[in-house]
Order: sequence, then structure tokens, then C-alpha cells
Amino acid sequence: MIINEHASETSELSLPDINENDIRLHMPNILEILLTDRTVSTSIKAHNIIWANDNYRKYDPVAYAATSQIKPELITGKRSKLIVPRALKGTDLQMKRTKANAEVFTPTWVVKKQNDTVDKDYSTDDLETYTKRKWLEIACGEAPYMVTRYDMETGEIIPLAKRVGFVDRKLTKINNEVTNKAEWQRLAVLAYKSSYGFEWNGDSLLLARENLLYTYRDFYVDKWGEQPNYS
Repeated sequence: MIINEHASETSELSLPDINENDIRLHMPNILEILLTDRTVSTSIKAHNIIWANDNYRKYDPVAYAATSQIKPELITGKRSKLIVPRALKGTDLQMKRTKANAEVFTPTWVVKKQNDTVDKDYSTDDLETYTKRKWLEIACGEAPYMVTRYDMETGEIIPLAKRVGFVDRKLTKINNEVTNKAEWQRLAVLAYKSSYGFEWNGDSLLLARENLLYTYRDFYVDKWGEQPNYS
């Protein structure tokens, strides 16, 4: 295994609750990308994902309405802690979202068992074939089947060596087998291009996209010992 010794330490990994202020400060263009609605945006006009729930209307009944687009200014500044993972939400809000949207999250051990069952059929794949194999997580929520940055029940960060999402598995294999940075980047891009998730709730979708972004960061830092260039 090439995973570095610090992979077992959480201090070198990104935190479970990502601060949108940090994204806006250090990679503003990426925040815009994370908020883009891929289903309705065109080359002429971009649309952001919508909230798709009423959980935030108390802050502004128009800007935070279910059908309103999520704008950067609505989730940064004083509102940078507005969107948090389900595990860090209050129990009442968790129950409300479960009743309204049937929102539940799968424990990591179940994710591992199910992904293991699928993954065993691909154990003999060469790196290129394994990396470009298409996977899809339906109703992905915060995308635990794709990337397991944190435990869905506790919110605790999971070390790289114990992450079990299908994107995690691709990046682990790439980290283990590739020594050239340009080739690493090519395969990492291929891994992401062949991995899909679908989610209706805008806040959960943003969290899923952030989890995918910071998973890339975690594996990059583990492999190369430096921060990736986000420009």
C-alpha cells in the first residue's frame, strides 16, 4: 500500500463540515461550478441548483424558498455554517427531512459490504479498465457510496485506508500503482468522469460535490505531499 502513514491520522485530512467561505476565498470559480445545475444550464445561460426543500426559509422566504437557486452569497459570510452534513444536524431536523423526503443515510459498514459485493467482480481489472468503469449512486444524498470522507452516523472523519466508496477505491488503486504525476492526474480525471450520483435536495447535492472535491484533495495530498493547484 502506498497510502502514507499519516493516512491513519485525521489531522492531515479535510474536516467533515466544509466551510464554503474557504472555497469562495481560495477557489471561487470552483464554488460556482459546485453550484451549477447540470440538467438545465446551457452554454448561453447557467442555472444553479435549487434548494428543493423548505429547511432554510426562515432566513428569507424568497431567497431560501424550495424553488430558489442556491447562490454563493446565501451560503457564505455569516451563512457559511448553514449547510452541514446530516450527522451534524439536530435530531428534529433529521426526523423532519426523513418524513418529508424519506432521507436516510446508510452506515459505512453497510456501504462497504454492498460495494465489496460489486467490486469483487472487478478484482482482476487492469488499472485503466478499473478506473473508467462506470458506477452510479441513485438518490446519493451526501454520496457515501461514492466517497466515505466521514461516517454518516457520527460525522467522524474516516482515514483514507478505511474509505470504501467506489471513487475512493479507484483513487486508492491509482495511488498504489502510479508514480508519474501527469499520469496520476489523467487517471484521477477519468475516475471522476466515470462516476455518477443523482440527488434532488440542493443542500445534499452540494455536500456530495464538496465531498468529491475534498476526497480528490485528500488522496492528492496523501500521494504527493502537497496541496493540489485549484486554479
